[in-house]
Amino acid sequence: MKNLTKFKSYNCFMICIAIVFTVFLNGYGQPEKNFKRPENVQFSDENAVKDYPQFLENQKTPFLNANGEVFVLDGTSWERPYGEIEYVLTPIMQDIAEYNSRIKQLDDIENGIIKSKFHFLNVEVTPLSKSLLSSMNIQVPDYVQNNVNVYLPEIDIEVLSENGINFN
Repeated sequence: MKNLTKFKSYNCFMICIAIVFTVFLNGYGQPEKNFKRPENVQFSDENAVKDYPQFLENQKTPFLNANGEVFVLDGTSWERPYGEIEYVLTPIMQDIAEYNSRIKQLDDIENGIIKSKFHFLNVEVTPLSKSLLSSMNIQVPDYVQNNVNVYLPEIDIEVLSENGINFN
């Protein structure tokens, strides 16, 4: 009976090692699934060609050096707060007062409704979602595929939802 217990423990251990090894091999050396491989990307800025591999590499470990960082790649500013692994796109606007007015238009503080509160989302990238995000002052670059992380107010999240955009 004692030998059978050791055998079962050994088998469980070997299965766990096999699973970890498989997961490691599947992820090793592959760029982030939400971004195109460097050889499949065309940039307008020649520095971006050199910076893109670093952008992908950075997203393999959490950012732990400061409160946050901004990585500018081919004119697009990607942000990453402390402790996060992946970069996120945030709205960029020329007229901050107009933007604040737009996102706060449905706030009803007396009734506890705050549509201007921001949340992180992972949005499926489709032509429609790219168009809607553009109307919300977020430009999704062509090197993004599958999904993109964004930081949006609830009022804009509702627009994505009403248009059937998949996000979590």
